[in-house]
Amino acid sequence: MDCKQARMTLCSLKYHETEVVSNNIVEARRHIKACRECMEFIDGERRFVTLVRDSAGKEDIPERLKSRILDMGKPKKKTFIGLYRGIAAAASIIVLLIVGYLVKTHKEDMSFLNTIVEEHVKFMPLPKTHIDSSNPEDVVRWFRGKVDFQASTITLKAILKGGRLCNIGKRKTALLFYEYGNVPLSLFIAKGQASYKLKTMKEVVVNGKKMSVGHIDEYTVVIWQDRGLAYHLVSELEVIALKEII
Repeated sequence: MDCKQARMTLCSLKYHETEVVSNNIVEARRHIKACRECMEFIDGERRFVTLVRDSAGKEDIPERLKSRILDMGKPKKKTFIGLYRGIAAAASIIVLLIVGYLVKTHKEDMSFLNTIVEEHVKFMPLPKTHIDSSNPEDVVRWFRGKVDFQASTITLKAILKGGRLCNIGKRKTALLFYEYGNVPLSLFIAKGQASYKLKTMKEVVVNGKKMSVGHIDEYTVVIWQDRGLAYHLVSELEVIALKEII
């Protein structure tokens, strides 16, 4: 109960006393005892009532007015219609938030996947490496301190050509260049969940690992998760060939 309700409740009583003690009155009195400002207000009202009583005689508050004032101090009950409207409005807001989140997530997924494909195409003719080496230890050592995770090369049936540091989707990403025959492969490694997927992607299992496979333009994208790192492999090779490489 707030100050306004407490003051209205007690001021509506005859000399602030009554034989019938309701829960509303009990709450009002409890509030007054704990609130210094309300206590001073009630004391002032009592002195005023005493002054009027002594000068003009005792005069009861009309029951109709008393009832009206008491009703003003009571919290209003919510009607069924009002409750229904409130629930409907809340449900609408939740639906809009969910739809907005899904749209935003889909756009972010498309943006990330399109970016890694663009990066693959950009470096495909002649990889612009920051570290030019086919030695996995040299490549891992170069990434140390440049990314916020323990970068490591994976064993692919392809030749490691080197790597470079990228920032994709606000994520520091280790980009490793591989070559299978004369076909280049780009492996993007980043910390976190591999959440960037498309609805059109299919789930496959390669060497006991669950992976998602899809296509963007004429390029194949393979996504998987391992030890807190997200892997995105991009190549012109078809899924069957990539399964043999991974």
